[in-house]
Amino acid sequence: MALRRSIDESSTFPSQTHRVTYKLDARTLEEDCLRQVLLAALAETDEVRLVHHELEQFYRTQLVAMELAGRLDDVLRSDPLPST
Repeated sequence: MALRRSIDESSTFPSQTHRVTYKLDARTLEEDCLRQVLLAALAETDEVRLVHHELEQFYRTQLVAMELAGRLDDVLRSDPLPST
């Protein structure tokens, strides 16, 4: 954690109350923040990859469908269905 705890037991407190002081360790805080940013970036990268993969599959499906439609069109032009 980025906070360090220290207890001051000086005799200035007649009731023997302890004063607790928290000191911020800037380097640890910076490391914690950097770690959180990196984890968020990695999570976002995974989401982007997933969306990219889904889009890629969609467009591949569309290309296959267009190719099949083109082939069907070619077949129908070269060998028309008999009229009834």
